[in-house]
Amino acid sequence: RKGFCFNRPRFWGAADLTPLKQAAFGLNPLFHRAIMVASVGRRSKRAAPQMNGGFFMLKGISPIISPELLKIIAEMGHGDELVLADANFPGTSIGQKCVRCDGHGCAEVMRALLTLFPLDDFVEAPLAVMQVPSGMFPGDKAPIWEAFRAAADTDLPTAKFDMMAHDAFMERAKKAFAVVQTGETALYGNIIIRKGVVRA
Repeated sequence: RKGFCFNRPRFWGAADLTPLKQAAFGLNPLFHRAIMVASVGRRSKRAAPQMNGGFFMLKGISPIISPELLKIIAEMGHGDELVLADANFPGTSIGQKCVRCDGHGCAEVMRALLTLFPLDDFVEAPLAVMQVPSGMFPGDKAPIWEAFRAAADTDLPTAKFDMMAHDAFMERAKKAFAVVQTGETALYGNIIIRKGVVRA
């Protein structure tokens, strides 16, 4: 025969080779598999950069923002609105689009989004929340609103909140560009944010 197979040498027996050489020539399947598993394990550790405990393949973007959510906010234009909804919100049935962001709070998602998403400074109130029933919370303010305020301050400290009745908020949510369904468990943890413009 003209060819020579390096995987299985014709003139050597497996017993003539060390286990390492047997693995290299494919003569010891168990040892060969062990080497392959170890090799794959070493490669997987450097397969992707880590950011805040998660894997993401873009620089400077929070791993909270999924590729689907990134696409949605990139497609939005000036004046389009995004609903950041809590876990109890009927996002799938109400939203024109609904993207899930389970495992994260609403204010946490809002803060991550506002690193990329400009609030609309052409209107007085680019933020909207749902009014709470009288007497439910001190001052009739949901505790999570403070976290919303802190998140908004990272982009537009002068932004005001529009306090909307339940039904009016739901009707506005139906017209929003999309709903982001978070894992927020705080009551009245929903907010609508209005997109502004990116200035050169």
